[in-house]
Amino acid sequence: VRGDFMLRWAAICLAVLMGFTQINDTKPLVLIRSGDYMRAHGLLPPRADVFSLTMAEKPAPNVGWLFDHVVSLSWAMAGEKGLTLLKVAMAGIVGFLLTHMSIRGVSTWWNSICAVFAIVACSSDFVPLPELVTMLGMTLTMRWLYQHRLGIASGLQWKLPVLIAIWCNLDSRAWLGAFVVVLYFLGVLVTDRISARKSDARIEPANS
Repeated sequence: VRGDFMLRWAAICLAVLMGFTQINDTKPLVLIRSGDYMRAHGLLPPRADVFSLTMAEKPAPNVGWLFDHVVSLSWAMAGEKGLTLLKVAMAGIVGFLLTHMSIRGVSTWWNSICAVFAIVACSSDFVPLPELVTMLGMTLTMRWLYQHRLGIASGLQWKLPVLIAIWCNLDSRAWLGAFVVVLYFLGVLVTDRISARKSDARIEPANS
């Protein structure tokens, strides 16, 4: 038990450490300026692109406008440290959720090892961009579906819709989460029907 605990938190610490990387992408600067503009002209995004010369006055929907506010406020409060803490916190949550999902009958240390591989593979996306939101949203969705599979989930009928609704305003890839939820419940429906047919098949010979 002690070894499993140490390995699990080692994976979480690895995710946190990989979040402490230098930001060499210029895309967060666009998000910062977008958030500043929205707070200066109302909280909602403009209908046209106000930062491009070639797309000026043309419709340019900003689906992830809410994440622009998050990045902009992080920068306004603490500059580069604020952006770093933002991605470190999100990376740490992703690592925590991954290490707490394991298959029944399989040692939890194996799940922690798989989580380490997943964290290393996704470490390049630990950047204050909407992709990080989708990573967190997908992990949280899988966590709740995992709890539902174990029969320990509560309030899933409102948690998932609220998550998808917020996610839609943070990143345009929120449809991935909705797609996974639909596939999961389709799988549950098919599994339940197969189990019911097997039960009926066993009952009929017994009755005869």
